[in-house]
Amino acid sequence: MSDFPVHDFDPRNIPPDMLRAIGSIITCTSFAEAILDQILAGFINTDVEIGSAVTAHMSMPLKFGILRSTAEIVINNLQDLDELDGIIDELENALKQRNIYAHDQIGIARDQVFAVSTKARAGLEVGLKPLAVDKIEAEAIRIYNAGMALFTFAGMRNLFPASPPPRTPRQHKTKAARKRLRKKI
Repeated sequence: MSDFPVHDFDPRNIPPDMLRAIGSIITCTSFAEAILDQILAGFINTDVEIGSAVTAHMSMPLKFGILRSTAEIVINNLQDLDELDGIIDELENALKQRNIYAHDQIGIARDQVFAVSTKARAGLEVGLKPLAVDKIEAEAIRIYNAGMALFTFAGMRNLFPASPPPRTPRQHKTKAARKRLRKKI
């Protein structure tokens, strides 16, 4: 018999409490990111709908960079800017933990759940990180709280974007609809 553990990477075999914890951290991240997207729309002085079109595919580092840059333009109170910097720092740091659960491969060996971390910046680094449900749940709460801090900050200062105005239907404007129209002509 080998001393090496059998590594099981079948996601269906991950314990239910671990899956629930991972789902919680991913859901809390989506919640916090939605708040960030809304505040960005408010800072660039557009409505929620256009803001969503702008932020939908932005990377998180880009969103944070734009948030910091636009905050300096929009917010005149220096204490508010300092407070926002602290909130952004906390949210950025909290979200870094989410990457483990969203991007690393998760497996089981000898009844221990672990993540396989792979980095290839200046050379290949692969490592195993043991995972614990209570730690993941604590990180999910940290992300949620950081998102709520951003929400509260923006709400107390009326920094959220306006609701979208009524717009004309645009189904006929999509690329596919325009292509169908050109074929008919």
